[in-house]
Order: sequence, then structure tokens, then C-alpha cells
Amino acid sequence: MKKVLCLALMVALAFTFVACGAASAAGAVGYTGESYTLKIGTYFSGKQVGGEYAQEFSDKVAELSDGKIKIDVYQDMQLGSQSELTEALQLGTVDFAPNDFSMYDTVYGYKKGAIFGLPFVFASYENVWAFYQSEEFTQMKQELLDQYEVRTLSSATDGFRKLYAQVPVNNIDDMKKLKLRVPDISSYVDTFQALGCNTVIVPGAELYTSLQNGIVNSLERPADGMYSNNLWEQTKYVINTNHMLVDLHLFVSEKIFSKLDPAAQAVIIQAGNDIGEYHFKYCQERDKKALDALVNDCNQQLIEFDTTQMKQICKEKVWTKYLKDIDGGQKIIDKIESLAK
Repeated sequence: MKKVLCLALMVALAFTFVACGAASAAGAVGYTGESYTLKIGTYFSGKQVGGEYAQEFSDKVAELSDGKIKIDVYQDMQLGSQSELTEALQLGTVDFAPNDFSMYDTVYGYKKGAIFGLPFVFASYENVWAFYQSEEFTQMKQELLDQYEVRTLSSATDGFRKLYAQVPVNNIDDMKKLKLRVPDISSYVDTFQALGCNTVIVPGAELYTSLQNGIVNSLERPADGMYSNNLWEQTKYVINTNHMLVDLHLFVSEKIFSKLDPAAQAVIIQAGNDIGEYHFKYCQERDKKALDALVNDCNQQLIEFDTTQMKQICKEKVWTKYLKDIDGGQKIIDKIESLAK
């Protein structure tokens, strides 16, 4: 019965997104550019926020170009993993992809990108959106374009990450009980080891069975990913830490973009602008609904506790390790913190 209720709510959420997108669409008038067939690849499923972001962009481009620009959407890593898609954009073998800035640190060593992967950097969604409008973030986008030939079309989010466990976590000392699944990203490993967890790197495809077989007893991710992938079937508790933001941006390969005619370029830019803020707000709503569903429909117990001590440990042990290697990193952190006040 739980599974039926959760599935029903998932369908309702997806319908809300499509309906709102359709309602906000404006008719295109007088597109005079060439016809193109392009492709966008994601490492998300079509029912996740990142997958919907890609589809919404494709639909918007088709609308604004009177159907002359077709963007085929390839979900579920059909064109490659997250890191492979990052490389493909620079090479020009994939035209568009939603991804995060942290991946440009992982793949190419763009150190400023790692700031998005640090714990407790952003205080709220409002703080994130304000930073997206800042000169500091504009500079980061320009550096990505200049150094890696990747243009940022719009910026949204996949939500804040929370903890989920088979055992209760009521305070910082309880973190020691966790065999926590983490992705193979150094800042994640460092963060949770600093907090006392026994970290275990597990590929996303093996996460469900790893929980089922006791290899791990906990994980962390945004509520939507927890909910839409049915991982709640293997946990009992939601610990509302909001410890890391998952930034999400729509990127286009400059090798491809520069070859489009001016009218097509204008459509691509407008489509990115049109869906960016809408999708950012939509994600907030979907994140809240997913958390509510986990608690009310999927029998997960919500635990709230003061994360002040967690933040302090992370600032002392994780921030200092990474910021010393990021030229201008402290200035960016200072800007983010000033925007939260």
C-alpha cells in the first residue's frame, strides 16, 4: 500500500511540472534561423529533477524555434556517466548536458567548482539564488567558458542533501554508528569522516542492494532522489541536515554553440533563461513534497537536530583543507555568507 501511495504522489508531482511548464510557455513568432537536430544527455532518470530539466529545455527550444530546432533527450546515462558527459561537452561530442560545477573540479581540476561540494556553504535556497546573481558567480561561468569551452545557459538546483538511515541519529555522537554510503568524491568522503562516520564508496546502481545486504546502513542525497528511486524501502529515518547543496546547471558545448547561426543561438539562450528560474522554484516545491511523502506516506521518521556542531567541525576540518588550494576561494565563501545575512 505504501508503494502505491508513493507512486501516485510521484505521478502527481511530474504532472504538476508538465502542466505548469505548458501554462507558462509563450508562443514563438518568426524564427528565421536554420533547422538543427541536436542532443542533450543526462545521468538522471526522466522522472528526476535533472531529467525533467533537460526535457523542459528541449521542449522550450522547439517552441521558440517553431519546431526547427530539435533537441533529442537521452536520459539514464545513455550518452555517458556524469564525468563522461563533462568530458563530452568540452570535446563537442555531446551538445548539451545538465551537470554541477563540482564535476569540473573532479574531471578538470577547476578548483572553484569544488566550493559547491563543500558542506554547509549555503544557508538556504534564497542564499543560493542570490549567489547565482552575483558577480562572483558570473566570473566563474566566464572562467568555465574561457578555460573549458563550456557555456552555462541557466542555473537551478537538485536540492539540499539530507541523511537517511536504518538507525536513529539524534546528535553528533550518533554519526559514529553510521556505515554511510558516499559517492567517490573526495569532499564527501572527507566531510563524513570528519563527522565520525565509517564511509563506504558504493556506485549509485548498487546502492539499493548495498542497503538491503547490510554493506551500508545509511546514505545521503536530496529528498527527491531518495523518494523517486524507492530507496526509502531500505531505511527508517530521515535526518534533516541539509548539509550540502546539489547545484544543477544547463551547459552547452561552445564548440557546438559557436557553429549555430545567430537566430538559433538567440533561441538557445532565451530557452535557458526562461526555464532557469522556473526550474529553481519548482525544485524547491518538489523537494518539500518529496520530504513530506517520505515522512507521511513512506513511514520514514523525521529527525531534526541542531547542526551547529556539524558545521563547526566541517569548517575547521574540511573548508580549511580545500580553500587553501582555491585561488579566490575565501572571497567566494565570504560573498555567499554575506548574501545569507
